Amino acid sequence: MNSKRKLIIEAFRQKGFIRKLPDIYRMFKAMIQKKYKPNYRGFILPAIALVYLISPIDFVPDFIPVIGLMDDVAIIAFIIPFLLKEVEKYLIWKGEKEAKPIRTIDIDAN
Repeated sequence: MNSKRKLIIEAFRQKGFIRKLPDIYRMFKAMIQKKYKPNYRGFILPAIALVYLISPIDFVPDFIPVIGLMDDVAIIAFIIPFLLKEVEKYLIWKGEKEAKPIRTIDIDAN
């Protein structure tokens, strides 16, 4: 189980997931407060993957050397881009929401 945890942490680091944790937290907070509506593919698939990773039931049992851990890492490698893409959409949404309107001045050329 300890080696499974190490592989998962390494997969997260490789995809830049650890750096995005504060943004992911803010995104989930905005979702709970019903301020941000995510693309469900970018949210549901990672949630299902997390449940699968936590679950003691695997498609390939972890006690099988190498292959048992690789299915978990493959799922992580497949799912993290969906979540990170949704975080990027959230950050764009948040930036647009917080942006102050630019004041313009009409100049008469005559």
